[in-house]
Amino acid sequence: MSHICERVDVARPAAEAAQRLHAYIRARGDAAGSDDTIRVPLRLPIFIFGRERTVLERTVIATLAPLHTAADDMPVYSVVWSDADHGLFPTFAGALAAEHGVDDAHFFGLVVTGHYEPPGGFIGGAFDAAIGQRVARTSALDLLHRIARSLEAG
Repeated sequence: MSHICERVDVARPAAEAAQRLHAYIRARGDAAGSDDTIRVPLRLPIFIFGRERTVLERTVIATLAPLHTAADDMPVYSVVWSDADHGLFPTFAGALAAEHGVDDAHFFGLVVTGHYEPPGGFIGGAFDAAIGQRVARTSALDLLHRIARSLEAG
């Protein structure tokens, strides 16, 4: 089992975190009960001569369920995502959360943390150890940056 924990800063006041993240999720998904299911493109960006290139992109189906209450000042969502095409892409289970920043008047943190089991048994585990973990972390960080830019633009 492999673990991911990535964080980015969002240039908005912490007091806006819950409202902005909720609006982001609602705008991208179909509400079904207390869960929201959204299609999320995970990308593996690389930089060649200072220009960003996407070498791999896979759409996942992400199900988010709020774990916070109205009394909580920062939102937390459980998140599970799996390959939309049912391919050899691992299923991820974890959380997407906002957290207080160093300067709550101007910033809050956005964190994704969780785990996945590399598919393919021993060979999949070897691939994950060699490069898959780096691919997963880079993809998660890219996703957080894209969400952060959307939350900042609001």
